[in-house]
Amino acid sequence: WMEDLKQSKKKVVVIEIGAGMNTPTVTRFVSESFVRDLGNDFGQLIRINPSDPEVPDDLKAIAIPEGWDVLRDLQNVWPSESSEATDALFDFQEKNGMVMDTRFFRRINAAFGHFNWRRFLNQLRDDE
Repeated sequence: WMEDLKQSKKKVVVIEIGAGMNTPTVTRFVSESFVRDLGNDFGQLIRINPSDPEVPDDLKAIAIPEGWDVLRDLQNVWPSESSEATDALFDFQEKNGMVMDTRFFRRINAAFGHFNWRRFLNQLRDDE
């Protein structure tokens, strides 16, 4: 379904809730890789995590350092079409250290290679 969604050229928002750094290859790296593969014109990541909200600086991504209950608050206050609100949120993230420099991801790629969400999910299917 992910491949079909990518091919559809629809805009996609991946909402990741509570995916910390205990098992990043199962959650975080898959989400980031998929959004990266979609490109900034079609993909966006929203990461909600009170302890590990940081997002890569090469993605169109929003870091929210709260628990899952913030979804209720966002539904009530988030404007449907407001680049001003989005710009303010990105500025806030940058000032508060919630955007991770791509050097971190280059080190991971150098050590382990590019994380490929397709290969990862295919390996899970093969193990069944």
